[in-house]
Amino acid sequence: MELYFDSECRIGRFQYVTTDRAYRRNGICPALLDAISKNAFQEVGVPELVIYSGESDTNPARPVYTSFGFTNGVNHTV
Repeated sequence: MELYFDSECRIGRFQYVTTDRAYRRNGICPALLDAISKNAFQEVGVPELVIYSGESDTNPARPVYTSFGFTNGVNHTV
């Protein structure tokens, strides 16, 4: 999982968000999203985060993203 920022640190975009099948359903993704998001907001001061979850409504990660407040369809923002 990586987080990239635009040149003025107005938007942070998560990239390469995936969990190996052997480690899914163990709370790894939520723990990483929580730690990285807090750092982005508190330390970097970025006001908005974006995560791309694909175009399928059946993406199993969407409930995780929604629980963090990400909204707005394909490009989830918080």
